[in-house]
Amino acid sequence: MGKEGKPSERNLRLKMLLEIKRDVTLLIFTANYNDDPTKIKLKKGTKVTLLDDNPSICATTERLATGPSVKIEETKGVEVEERFIGKEVTVPAQCLRIHPQEL
Repeated sequence: MGKEGKPSERNLRLKMLLEIKRDVTLLIFTANYNDDPTKIKLKKGTKVTLLDDNPSICATTERLATGPSVKIEETKGVEVEERFIGKEVTVPAQCLRIHPQEL
């Protein structure tokens, strides 16, 4: 398939539109020990784009979890702080589902 110029299955999976299926608050830590972690609140229905399907560790207000790297997209009807739109984050896999547009 690769010789015909068609994208591989892996390429189709990356950039896939996903959405947050339940509210989650991510904690982003900096290298400075004295800094408090940044909290990113992602509400149910927030659109995200899959950037890397290799699982990474992330922290939420509830626990440590593993999940893929995603980019936060601007979402109508779901409030996301402007400074986080376009930001790359790792989200727990159990908080994600495929967006209905992809089905």
